[in-house]
Amino acid sequence: IIMDIETLKENNNLIKYRDAIMEQLISSVNLATLCKNKTVTEEETMDLIWGNYIPMLFVDGTITNAEAYIMFDIDVRKSSVKTYDNIRLYFQIYCDKEIVRANNGQCTRIDAIISELMRLFDEKSTLGIGYNIRVSDSILNTTNVKYVGRQLNFDVSDFAERSKIRAKKH
Repeated sequence: IIMDIETLKENNNLIKYRDAIMEQLISSVNLATLCKNKTVTEEETMDLIWGNYIPMLFVDGTITNAEAYIMFDIDVRKSSVKTYDNIRLYFQIYCDKEIVRANNGQCTRIDAIISELMRLFDEKSTLGIGYNIRVSDSILNTTNVKYVGRQLNFDVSDFAERSKIRAKKH
């Protein structure tokens, strides 16, 4: 069964959020080039969806090449003010140790990817009504000894789903 994506987005903010995040990721040729470890054109960035950009946290078997991968997901928590939700956006960045150096060895590929993610997301209103605010950047323990990783988290606020649904009914 295939449902209309716009109807699904109306009733589930997670679909809308994942879509907005993916749009930001594929808008950056620099990010795609860092992940693929080769020059990527604007048209080729779409090829990274579900390959290098995965809209869920670590999925065993998705890391297959000597490349970098960005996996992301969202937590939505109700706030004390019922009309708003508190959203936490998680990015997990994995990089094959063979290609960990970037910018002619001046920094790690993960650091360069985080820099580009910060440019795309930090203090931007990508997801909700508020700005994305970086709250942590931490080492990520990986189960694959060939890879290193970091996790980057952002917090943002948006109108609660129930507020949006109630507004449509009135």
